[in-house]
Amino acid sequence: MSQAASLLSQGGHAFLSGADSCRLWVRSLPGQGEPIIYLHGIADWGQSLLPLAMEMGYPALIPDLRGHGFSQRQASYRVLDYAADIVALLDALGQRVTLYGHSLGALVSLVCARTRPQLVRHLILEDPPLFHLSASIDSRPSLVAAFSATRQLLAYQDDPHQLLCALLAAEPQRDPAALARRAEACRRYDPTIWDTALDNRLCEGLPKPHSWWQQPACPCICFAADPERNPALQTSDFPIVYALHPQAQIHTIHGSGHSIHGSYRQQLIEILKPALDQAAQIKSG
Repeated sequence: MSQAASLLSQGGHAFLSGADSCRLWVRSLPGQGEPIIYLHGIADWGQSLLPLAMEMGYPALIPDLRGHGFSQRQASYRVLDYAADIVALLDALGQRVTLYGHSLGALVSLVCARTRPQLVRHLILEDPPLFHLSASIDSRPSLVAAFSATRQLLAYQDDPHQLLCALLAAEPQRDPAALARRAEACRRYDPTIWDTALDNRLCEGLPKPHSWWQQPACPCICFAADPERNPALQTSDFPIVYALHPQAQIHTIHGSGHSIHGSYRQQLIEILKPALDQAAQIKSG
């Protein structure tokens, strides 16, 4: 069995990236069409994107980023470091894919598409925190507060019951099942991921949006959360999207918070599937 076939066979696989010899845990799902690689956000894990991947119906690879979930912990957690692992995964797969990135995963997807344009067919960004590319995190006090509140949950990382109780107390309006899934993710990440994010080192070494690439090599669909729900991608950030990709399509999902793929998954699918299916028909034609 080839490495690509092995990666796409259903189940979970350990993948050793060339970057720092980091061992990633990668879930895979069968399906029809070209594969989609789904990349989660900070302090999350690939499991959270599994329902979306299953309903989309395409072959899927869903890794836990370094320091998250079942993947290996490392010394460095810049976007460039996360991206080096995924570029190694792209090289091992050796075929064109769609990259779907949520939050931090969207930043990682952008770097991968810039590094391996010949291997990325589509770029899909879910509520990407693009301000990181040109501004300090201190420019978003609400985000600093949210990160700090999540970081405080580390006190309960070894106590699943207390962790879930703390989440329920902090977000009583949220679905308990969703909070239970979030608690599982919180128990499995490296606490030092926050050092890089809160010390403004996350996007260290990346170019400014206007010099990202000379010409985007693939279409881009960007999803923004509701402007009233404290999104990572604010309306004022839309010019950054167009600086990165002048032909990008931006869809605002009204009512949704940052994790659009949760409660508003169907709205994502209704937009994505026709776009990807149409592109596949053009390719085959």
